[in-house]
Amino acid sequence: TAARKGGCAVIAVEDDGVGMPQAPPAGGFGTHLVQMLARQIGGAMRCEAGAGGSGTRCVLEFPVG
Repeated sequence: TAARKGGCAVIAVEDDGVGMPQAPPAGGFGTHLVQMLARQIGGAMRCEAGAGGSGTRCVLEFPVG
């Protein structure tokens, strides 16, 4: 999904797979790359367990003008 929340764009991607382990892994190159690029534009990316504990939800949030 994509939405505007205040002065930020919020992009969320969610799946309904087996989900993440209790302690999420540090992430691979792609995860680190997206986090680094998000920080460069004043944003952030986070990943968490999906609704109901299954699946994974990753959210990218960054300011828009």
